Amino acid sequence: MKTLRWKVWLAAFALFAAGTAAGALITVGVAGRMVRKAFNAPAVAQGVIITRAINQLESDLTRELRLDPAQVAQIRRELSVTTTQLNQLRSDTSQNLKHVFDDTLRRLSPTLTATQRTELAAFAEPRFARFGLRPSPVPSVPADPK
Repeated sequence: MKTLRWKVWLAAFALFAAGTAAGALITVGVAGRMVRKAFNAPAVAQGVIITRAINQLESDLTRELRLDPAQVAQIRRELSVTTTQLNQLRSDTSQNLKHVFDDTLRRLSPTLTATQRTELAAFAEPRFARFGLRPSPVPSVPADPK
């Protein structure tokens, strides 16, 4: 009887462990897919994230502060301005990021051979794409290092 009891407990523990592992793997897979999707289409993903955050803020303010309809309308107008400002900030940041990346490629170019510059361009393309950007062409003739 004791032999059977520990086997039942062992089977129950194994089933629990298998369920936990399966749940963790599924969660990691879904979260990984969401992160990759956000990196592959950052402009769309960030716009959606900003909109969701602002909508959640409006909902929370309405509920927590028990706003009347006139107040909700005013808050919605103000949060709309905030959404526009955040989207503009994201756009400006993306352009600044592109300038920094392009400048880095330009500064690296003089130290590389023609083949390495071609490889650098291929190397940079997917990395820029993660941010929704396209790199400027890597200079084919090294700049004069003055």
